[in-house]
Amino acid sequence: MAFQQLIFTLLILPLAVILFRFLPARLRKPALLILSVFYIVWGSAADLFYVACAIAFNYLTAMLFTGLKKDGYVNYARVTFITGVALDLGFLAFFKYINVWAGSPLPVPVGVSFFTFSLLSFLADLYRGRETLPNFLDFSLFVTFFPKFTSGPIVRFVDFTKQLSEMEVTREKTEEGACLYLTGLAKKVLLADGLTVLFTAASTAAAPSALLAWGGALAYTFLLYFDFSGYSDMALGVGRMLGVTMAENFRYPYVSLSVSDFWRRWHISLGAFFREYVYIPLGGNRKGARRTVLNLLVVWILTGVWHGSTLAFVAWGLWHFLWIAAEKYLFKKKLDKIPPVLRIAGTFLIALTGWVFFFSGSLIGSFKYLGAMLGIGAGTDPGAYAVLTALPLLLISAFAALPVGKELAGRLEQRLPKAYPYIKVAYFACLLLLSVAAMVGSTYTSFLYAGF
Repeated sequence: MAFQQLIFTLLILPLAVILFRFLPARLRKPALLILSVFYIVWGSAADLFYVACAIAFNYLTAMLFTGLKKDGYVNYARVTFITGVALDLGFLAFFKYINVWAGSPLPVPVGVSFFTFSLLSFLADLYRGRETLPNFLDFSLFVTFFPKFTSGPIVRFVDFTKQLSEMEVTREKTEEGACLYLTGLAKKVLLADGLTVLFTAASTAAAPSALLAWGGALAYTFLLYFDFSGYSDMALGVGRMLGVTMAENFRYPYVSLSVSDFWRRWHISLGAFFREYVYIPLGGNRKGARRTVLNLLVVWILTGVWHGSTLAFVAWGLWHFLWIAAEKYLFKKKLDKIPPVLRIAGTFLIALTGWVFFFSGSLIGSFKYLGAMLGIGAGTDPGAYAVLTALPLLLISAFAALPVGKELAGRLEQRLPKAYPYIKVAYFACLLLLSVAAMVGSTYTSFLYAGF
């Protein structure tokens, strides 16, 4: 089951919201765990088996090293903690890399990267003393919480427990959650899925023309953003309607003034994870320029490897590392002298180029596609029809990727305070109707980040 399926949008989600609205507070956590298990099993019973094993192993590991530390066996506690982390990483590596390379018939668990990182953050925070050992129900709910299970955001346990202690299901939260959900749904089914046509035409062409190659790269740049930010909006919306508030995962990344700024706005929870559990423990920027650059290199190699098992993903990570390191040490002072519009355009172009490594699947394929964008080895078919057909959607996507709509809504609320609630209801009702029509009239497409 996925958030963009009709059965979830029109049946399961409304029933869940109504149930939680009137359910006694003491029953909400057990009910939410049951709902999360149901959601996972709907997708695959095998996924539930993997997750159950991961929950049992990590909870026992946490109990063991917590008890050892309490009894004064610090060294044994450290060994237990390190062993637990190593086995979690081994589990992730097997399914994402070894399993794929070996051609194993074992299916990769959905969301394995996301729930494994959640487990790692839990073990680390507990070992550091930032959190106390929770009860088994709260821990199980933290891992299986279905809005974030498939594609994040990556939520730290210490933040999640605060929500579990409250879990207030109010009218305000329900309205906010519904607006977030419908915004994400529209991003996915109206924009991302529509842009797939142009991207597929470009990426499957034996020798795309420069025009078609640029059109495909531009389509993917918006497609990936609306697909993933759409999922994040939907996840945050569902969580909020059920009484759990999670932090935003995207903040208009395509208006970033630098690559560093881009990664403060794109997939915020992943950046926070690597900063908190890799970059800072390695020393961060506290041990001189050379060590800082090395730490950044490690983080970006790991970020690339986390996304995929080919060298193209490593190259994608190195691409961003080079630009961030250059911004930090080579032309930091010069950036401030460049007009903001040019900085935004330059950062957008860097991100777009990086996505070519992301979607090509191989290093050779990436350079071949980049060559086509530059007219090297490009085909004779201009691909003008495919680009022109998608042009209106590309323009709409460019507008939707900017904070202009949000600013206009704020001004409208100030100028028409009495009429604004009705305008808002009409707007989201239109989004719902258009999204449902799109879902009825098209085939199902999964979220791109479910594969990561």
